Amino acid sequence: MDFLLFLLLNGVLFLRPEELIPSIAGLQIYYWVICTNLIFCAPGILNQLSAKELAKNPVTVCVLGVLATVFTSHLSHFDFYSARMGAFEFLKVALYFLLLMAVLNSKKRLLWFLAAIVVFTLAINTLAVLQFHGQINIESLQVLMQNDYDDETGETFETPRMVATGIFHDPNDLSMIIVAAVMICGAGLFAPQLGMMRFALAGPIGYLLYALTLTQSRGGLLALVAGCGTLFYLRFGWQKALLAGAAAVPAILAIGGRQTDIAGALSGGTGSSRTELWVEAVQLFKTSPLFGIGHKVFADEVGHVAHNSFVHSTTELGFFGGMFFLGVFGISAVTLWQLSKRHQEIADATLRQLLPFICAVVVAYGVSMFSLSRSYVVPTYLIAGLAAAYLRLAAPPVAFRLPSFNGALLQRLATAEFGMIVATYLFIKIAR
Repeated sequence: MDFLLFLLLNGVLFLRPEELIPSIAGLQIYYWVICTNLIFCAPGILNQLSAKELAKNPVTVCVLGVLATVFTSHLSHFDFYSARMGAFEFLKVALYFLLLMAVLNSKKRLLWFLAAIVVFTLAINTLAVLQFHGQINIESLQVLMQNDYDDETGETFETPRMVATGIFHDPNDLSMIIVAAVMICGAGLFAPQLGMMRFALAGPIGYLLYALTLTQSRGGLLALVAGCGTLFYLRFGWQKALLAGAAAVPAILAIGGRQTDIAGALSGGTGSSRTELWVEAVQLFKTSPLFGIGHKVFADEVGHVAHNSFVHSTTELGFFGGMFFLGVFGISAVTLWQLSKRHQEIADATLRQLLPFICAVVVAYGVSMFSLSRSYVVPTYLIAGLAAAYLRLAAPPVAFRLPSFNGALLQRLATAEFGMIVATYLFIKIAR
C-alpha cells in the first residue's frame, strides 16, 4: 500500500490535476496525498533518522544538513520569521526524499518507480506538445515566449518554448526530466530480458527527444550530451564513445535555433550574463561566508537566481549549506563511479545492467545544475534519492563498501566545497 501511495504522490506531483482542471483548484490534493504517505511510511522514515541508519546513509545526512542550513541562514541574521518559513518550505522537499528512501527498498519497486517516471514524463509532455501545437487550450500550459537577441542583425525576437505543469512549468525543468526519462528508456531498450518488446521503447525515446527540442533548453541539450557520453563510455569504452559523439554532432547541429546556439550564448547571451551573476554571488558570499545571506534571498538582492545550483546554495546557505548540497549529489556520483569500475561484482544481473543508465541520469542532471538554480526543488532530490536507493540495493555487501558519514567523509566534503569555491572564483576571473 505504501508503494502505491508513493506512485500516486508522484503522479499528482507531475501532472498537477488542480492546474489541469480549474474546477478542483484549491483542493490541495498533493498535500493530502503526501500526508497519507507519511502516515503509512512513518516507521520507515523514523528508522532512517536513527544514528545507526544515518551513519550508513550519508546522502540522507546531507539532505537534513541542507534543511538545517536553510534555517540557520536566516537565523544568523536574526530573521526568525524567514527562518521558520524557509525551513517549513524545504521540510516538504526533505520529507519527499525520506519517503522515497523508505519506499524504494527492493529491486522490484525500484524498477516500477523508474517505469512510473517514464509514464508520468510522457503524460505531461503529451499535454504540453498538444498545447504547443494548438490542439488543446489549458491556461497552465501556455507556451513561454522567450525574448532572444540576434548578434548579427542586432534585433530582438521571440522564441516559443514548451512548458508543462507545476514543478515543470519552466522549459529548463521540463528538459531535465525529459533527459532523465530518455536515459531510463535506454535502460529498457538494452535489457535483453524484455525480449523483442524492448524495441518498442524506441518510440518513446524519439518522442521525448522531439519534446526536448520544443523546450529550446540549452541546458537540457548539454545534459543529454553529458548523459549519452557517460552511458557510451561506461558501456563501450572511451574510443567508441568518442566515435559516437563525433557522429552525433551533425545531428545535434541540424536541430538549429536557440537550443544549439551555445557559442552565441557564451559570447553575448545568457552565458555572459550568468558569469556576471556568479560574480555577484561571490561578492555576496564574502559578506556572510559561513551561514550565507539567507534562503531564497539571492534573487531579491540581484534580481535573478545565480543560474548555478552549487554557487546558489553556497551563497544563500553559506559554506556549510553549500557543502551539504554538494554532498547530496557528490557522494552518490563518486560512489556510482567507483562501483562502475567493479560492476561485475554486482550480484543481481538486472541491477548490474542498470548501473550505466543510473550513472547517466545523475551526470546529466548534475551537468544541468551547473547552469540552473535548482537547489530546493523536488526533482533534484528525486534524482539524488534514486541514485542513493540504487546504491543501497546494488552495492556488493562484502566486496564494495558504501561510504559512511563520519569525520573523514565530512573532511572530504569540506575540501570539495572549498575547491568548488576556489574554482568558481578563478573561473570568473578568467572569463570576465
